[in-house]
Amino acid sequence: KDTGELTVPLNNLFERVVKATGVCLSTVQRVVKENASKPAGTKFTSPRKTINKPSQKSSVDQFDEEIIRSVLYKFVHIHKRRPTMQAVYQAVINDGVALRGKLTSFKKIVHKLGFRWRKTEDNRKLLIEKTDIRAKRTEYLRKLKSYKEQGRNIIYSDETYIHSSHTVPKSWDDGTDNCLKSPVVKGKRLIILHCGGRKGFVPNAALLFKSGLKRGDYHDDMNHQNYKKWVQ
Repeated sequence: KDTGELTVPLNNLFERVVKATGVCLSTVQRVVKENASKPAGTKFTSPRKTINKPSQKSSVDQFDEEIIRSVLYKFVHIHKRRPTMQAVYQAVINDGVALRGKLTSFKKIVHKLGFRWRKTEDNRKLLIEKTDIRAKRTEYLRKLKSYKEQGRNIIYSDETYIHSSHTVPKSWDDGTDNCLKSPVVKGKRLIILHCGGRKGFVPNAALLFKSGLKRGDYHDDMNHQNYKKWVQ
């Protein structure tokens, strides 16, 4: 243009369109091909410009994040309720947090805070990781290793139970009432306790009693008192 000469020859139509519009050559060729397949006199309309509207996303600061975290914990420890996303969302708004976005945006914030929807864990992990429990477990493992090195016969004990109306989990069934059915009431629970080592079970050490009995040598369920009495 500065020299007064054409940068693209007049007979090179596609290249001139590319230069003038800034679109790629394949797009120009595709439009020309579409025009050739349409009846003569067809008019083309320019597409509307896409206007990018800013999405309403929830934007919270560190203070608001701590409020959200606190609300989640309150559901569990104070209200004793399962914290559903909808309930937490409403509770956070009631606490004065100005959430601009909808529930989907709020979920992203909760994920950012490290919360995930997963299977509920029990309290066993919290219990076994206490400092005193951890120390006792370490002491037990050290003594166990020492006894094994000394060649001692290590005796292990274990407890299980079975219901008095126990049936096998599977059987042949034709869909009628003539086949084996599991009882609705499971009946009394029988607690079984035994011990043994590499030489086999300890003779006359098996213990079997009904759970929930209010009298007798062994009553209620298996607990430390019944276990201590059995060891003695």
